[in-house]
Amino acid sequence: GGGDAQTSERASQPKGQAPHRQPPHPTSARVGGEEAYGRTAALFASLLSLPTDRYPPLEMSPQQQKEETLKTLANQIAALSTAQPVLLIFEDAHWIDPTSQEALDLIVPALAAHAVLAVITHRPEYDPPWLGQGHVTPLALTRLGRADAAAMVTRVSDKPLSDAMLDQIVAKTDGVPLFVEELTKTVVESGAESATAIPETLQDSLMARLDRLSPVKEITQIGACIGREFSYDLLAAVSPQGDNELLNSLTELTNSELIFRRGTPPDASYVFKHALVQDAAYESLLKSTRQNLHTTIAEALENRFPEQADYAPELVAHHYTMAGLATRAIPFWLRAGERTVARFANVEAISHLNQGLDLIAQLPDTDERARQELAIRVPLGLALMMADQYVGPDVEANFRATRAVSEKIKDTAGLAAAFLGLHRALNVSGDLVTAHDQDIENLALAETLGDSGLLTTAHWAIGASHLFLGNFVSAREHCVTAFENLTFENEQSFVASHMEAPGVTCRSFGSLATVLLGYPGQASEMVDEARDIAGRIGHPLVNALEHAVTGFGHYIRGEPREALRASENIVHVCEIVEMPAFETLPPVLRAWALVQLHDETAETELERAREAMGEMLPLWQPMWYPVVLACEVAGGHGPTGIRGSIQAMSQIEDTGVRIAEAELLRLRGELALATPDGAGSDAENLFQIALDVARRQQAKWWELRAATSLARMWQSQGKTAEAHALLFPVYDWFTEGFDTADLIDARALLDELAPA
Repeated sequence: GGGDAQTSERASQPKGQAPHRQPPHPTSARVGGEEAYGRTAALFASLLSLPTDRYPPLEMSPQQQKEETLKTLANQIAALSTAQPVLLIFEDAHWIDPTSQEALDLIVPALAAHAVLAVITHRPEYDPPWLGQGHVTPLALTRLGRADAAAMVTRVSDKPLSDAMLDQIVAKTDGVPLFVEELTKTVVESGAESATAIPETLQDSLMARLDRLSPVKEITQIGACIGREFSYDLLAAVSPQGDNELLNSLTELTNSELIFRRGTPPDASYVFKHALVQDAAYESLLKSTRQNLHTTIAEALENRFPEQADYAPELVAHHYTMAGLATRAIPFWLRAGERTVARFANVEAISHLNQGLDLIAQLPDTDERARQELAIRVPLGLALMMADQYVGPDVEANFRATRAVSEKIKDTAGLAAAFLGLHRALNVSGDLVTAHDQDIENLALAETLGDSGLLTTAHWAIGASHLFLGNFVSAREHCVTAFENLTFENEQSFVASHMEAPGVTCRSFGSLATVLLGYPGQASEMVDEARDIAGRIGHPLVNALEHAVTGFGHYIRGEPREALRASENIVHVCEIVEMPAFETLPPVLRAWALVQLHDETAETELERAREAMGEMLPLWQPMWYPVVLACEVAGGHGPTGIRGSIQAMSQIEDTGVRIAEAELLRLRGELALATPDGAGSDAENLFQIALDVARRQQAKWWELRAATSLARMWQSQGKTAEAHALLFPVYDWFTEGFDTADLIDARALLDELAPA
């Protein structure tokens, strides 16, 4: 890793350096045998963009590969420390990139058990997250005192200085070690005899030293344009000096200790002694000269080191940007963003793509500019959604801009991305009413344009919206229409571009609408189709959605063992890719399943489920709360359940999520019935309202449950005939699913209620 704003993919390689010729030697990889060695080698080869033909392919998602790579790096450090103590130096952490921060967050806590000394330098504005751990010791470096500064001057100088000169150096440097060292060398090299000849600032001192190295100053300036670190190969490709002259220049610079060398030319790399040295050399160039150098560097990377340009396109993008060549920089910022999105490095991707957008804003307002903006906004939308869990003003603003630019150039693929992005952002945030209005507007636009793919996208978005709004007939119709018009040839690429599998979404959401309308057999067929498509695609997010919807379907059909399997499947997928939204679902499913199975751990799991509900997405809370409430009813937790149900009803009004409204009302009635004074009007009123809602939604499944609850209550009150008259026509309506728990329960109650 490195703190100087490098991305994780090139964290072990200096900025601007051509790819290493040899992969790192995985010292500890053979501990677990050849298979472990091959896995480790393949991870490191992928990290460095080296060929991996000799190793088996890595069958894991980009997110899992990133996490495994970071863990392997941490394990390497631990393994090395078993042979001998290890010194780990991580400089300039204040410039750290998010993925390198993840690496440090793994490494630092583990160091307590190993013979490793980690030295992590940073400026005061960086806030290390591990401070307070017992093995971490902060050491604040203050300015040198007068005595220490004078001692440093004496050691750096190779000849005695007068007391007056020493006092002047100490006074002007004000205890800054780098300034003490550089000013002393400046005085010694210049042969200054009086205080008036001493530079006033560190910048002046560094420039004075560079000016005295005028024959090699140009090489310093070129290196400064490349970056804090640079390779001999790239410098040689850019420098006008021949090999011998260049080597002599670099030797003189290393002897001056302005730069340090690693390795031996032509495989050497160089690093500036301090960022301020690089800054001084860089600022000494005229703007036009700097821009010309950046152009030359970018072209060298692009043409002479294509592997490096492909491996780290953000480097090429940076140099073209600094050269003022926006049109040449934009494609590389796009490539850098797409590359990091594919690796789930979403924060880095957002940075790269936003830099591309900033450059696009400088271009004339033409259709070509619009196409470039659209090309960047689509992956930016994915990165923003993944980083912010689909919600946030930046997400919505990006997709509204995506829609505007797509409409301008009549790009239906861009409109599809905008449709989906806005649909998900608004729905997940819980603003279903606005989302629905947006979906209807999108459908009208799709019909106007007459594009079949856009129409399909609009239909399945409306189907999803209507499912959560409780419009189950319409939801099923739109999901079926969308599915029938889907073409699956490009589904893999669609998933990569939109993080959405239309076939899985249509069949999954369609199955919920279908079972709630009273057709569990048909719904099960849809679930099987969704599972088959998700398995064929193999994308973690797609699988997580399928498992989540399937799990809720198991709750509806009263299938606890299947619900347990669904929860385990969600956990497994979330181990591959970190998805906090889906991680809240397994505790809820497990709690309900364990309660139904009378498992002794059910109470403990119910407590976890209550906690998970507080972290759940606004879209899902009103949908999943009845699952928790069913546990409260079964466990006799009346007061807790009633408080939760009141909160859930408030969420329904706030969000418009009415998919489980009737079920929530029924369960509130069951809770009221279980309280000492709840056997009367409150419970009956809630059951009646639940029936009304279910009938209005044509949700025969919720109607069956509400009718069963009310009929059982009337039975206890001696109203046997009324109870039978209520429940029989509801039960009699069904034509399938008679092996499900609810229909079996209703049939048993009808037998009890039947006239003698």
